[in-house]
Amino acid sequence: MNFTFNHFEGLWKVKRNISPNTCANGLAHIIKNKNSELVFKEKFLTSLDKKNIIFGENQYLIEIKNKELHFIFKSGPRLGTIFQKFRMNTISNSSLYFCLKDTYQTTLYWINQNYFRITHKIKGKNKNLFISSHYYKTNNINLFNKFI
Repeated sequence: MNFTFNHFEGLWKVKRNISPNTCANGLAHIIKNKNSELVFKEKFLTSLDKKNIIFGENQYLIEIKNKELHFIFKSGPRLGTIFQKFRMNTISNSSLYFCLKDTYQTTLYWINQNYFRITHKIKGKNKNLFISSHYYKTNNINLFNKFI
């Protein structure tokens, strides 16, 4: 299937596996702003064990430049810098990001209009993580507005 920029728009349920004992569930809302860029807002609850659950949030701006899809930090200390770049001519491809002493290898798998997947391999001095996030399209915007 050919990927188009408009396929990202909408509301997505997120299921994230971080380790055998740690998972997260949440929602991502991807909408166009007034500059025709996509804003990616994600809210999720991470279950560390049966007693500890933490809330998390990510925000990115998604732009197309030179036939590449750029994910740009929209919040936090790296606001405005590129997090990942993906070529738009393939269904899946990887991108690297270096943050201090950690390396993030991110792969975007575009499956169809209703499902995509993002994986992160994070390596560092004291880190060796593999995070797999699955995004399933949904139409219930009230879920996102009411989510924590």
